[in-house]
Amino acid sequence: MLDLAGHGYALALAVLVAAVYLLIIRFLDMNEKEPWWSVGLLFALGGLAALVVNLLFSSTMLELRPVESAVVEELALFVAIAAGFWTLTAISKLRGWSEISGLMDGVVYGASAGLGFATGAAFINELSATGMVMPVGGAGLWSLFWTTALIGLANGVFGALIGAGFGAASYTRSESKRLIYPIVGLLLAFAADVGYRKLAYGNALGGQSGLMRMWVALLLPVAMVVLLAFYALWREKVAIRRQLEDERGQGTVTIEELEALKSVTARQRIYFTALGSMNWTRWASLRQLHNRQVMLALAKQRAANETDATRRAMIQQEVQSIRLSIAQIRQTTARGMNGGVQ
Repeated sequence: MLDLAGHGYALALAVLVAAVYLLIIRFLDMNEKEPWWSVGLLFALGGLAALVVNLLFSSTMLELRPVESAVVEELALFVAIAAGFWTLTAISKLRGWSEISGLMDGVVYGASAGLGFATGAAFINELSATGMVMPVGGAGLWSLFWTTALIGLANGVFGALIGAGFGAASYTRSESKRLIYPIVGLLLAFAADVGYRKLAYGNALGGQSGLMRMWVALLLPVAMVVLLAFYALWREKVAIRRQLEDERGQGTVTIEELEALKSVTARQRIYFTALGSMNWTRWASLRQLHNRQVMLALAKQRAANETDATRRAMIQQEVQSIRLSIAQIRQTTARGMNGGVQ
């Protein structure tokens, strides 16, 4: 008999785990946070990819043939992330600037798609199940929680590796590397997926020892993504320092703002001060202002590295659009400082 309450709990848990991971990813994106609508787009595309995979391939193949299932799932995730980046690029032409600024953005969007894939797969598996689910409560509760958390983390990591390839391609000056980097990301995700499946399911598993092997199997790809994220954040910090110094004379960035942009701690202190004074308009405006200023630094960095005249001109137009947006945000911030009235 189908345990509807148990299945409903499993589905809710999958959504909760995905939400927690998304919040962690957004927190780690310290310099320029991606908007929720774009993160949600990649999440939805990842879920759609899971639906397509489960419609086209049998659960037996996906569960019992690790290499074939890794190829299928990572290719589906690759297509979903590529579609997301293409959509964001198309939207950027309408807005005047791109939401894809480099490696860190690729990691964030790729991980979001991977979490969407894990959530979509969990929904499909639970809704298509005909037997009893794991009982809610006691050891079964914790086992279900950690298993769900592990599956979400695994897919998020594989997606982050693919997304890193697309992110790296966004700022390279080489046309060939713009094609090669996403493929390299896909191959890394495939290798990580196969290695994870082989080590995690290489022999009969049971109980907590099985979960421990699965977590250990994921340590290396997690470490790889963490290193990529730290490297990306370091590159962004260098761009902020180099590209925003001359903006002070144009009024785009003040001395105080530049110092805040160089320090995550200083920025958070400013945000908490605004929240403490209950000035929500100023808090939101300041966050948006700082975000856009970092986008300006990254866009100027891409323009400085670009050797193709046509592409450099396009990026310089993006720089001007971001400057205009900063001026508009600054007006909103000034109104917030004067009482929070827009």
